[in-house]
Amino acid sequence: MTSDGTVTTLLEELAGETIRLADLQHGGPAPAGALAALTDGIGCGPVLNRCTLLVGAVSGTTLVRARSVLAAEALPWPVHQDLTTTAEPIGRVLRRRRVETFRELLFSRALFAGEEPDPLDGAADAAPPRGPDQAVTGALRIYRVFIGGRPAMVVGEVFTTACLRLGDAPGPDEPRSMTIT
Repeated sequence: MTSDGTVTTLLEELAGETIRLADLQHGGPAPAGALAALTDGIGCGPVLNRCTLLVGAVSGTTLVRARSVLAAEALPWPVHQDLTTTAEPIGRVLRRRRVETFRELLFSRALFAGEEPDPLDGAADAAPPRGPDQAVTGALRIYRVFIGGRPAMVVGEVFTTACLRLGDAPGPDEPRSMTIT
């Protein structure tokens, strides 16, 4: 595998196509839980709220629904500019700008039929009761990204059923397999 740790690069490997952002939105109120995780209760000044879909550029398949809350003052200026003026995924911007980061996983869990939580909504933390025949239909993860030792962003990602099935389809060169439990 040739992933550099960013979700976009990993998705491109699994999907066999370029991943692009769709329906990118900036603004709106940031979820209180994300602000608390971002600031550790200290406060961080202005924040950027970014919501998007990661989709296959050719297939148009939605693989991930993502939402990020970013501390504007903790971002290097070129990164801040790129994230507010381009439709480039965060991981690609950080890599292209050679920004060293540390990622801290805050939360993750499986999603079941009928669940479509906002990626950073605190209500998504509690899994509903699961029936014995209820299949996993997605996954949720929330993590914090540090830049220069400071919390710079909180990212929530919902991996769709289509994303979880990527490993089931053989690629152009060889068969692939993936088990998600």
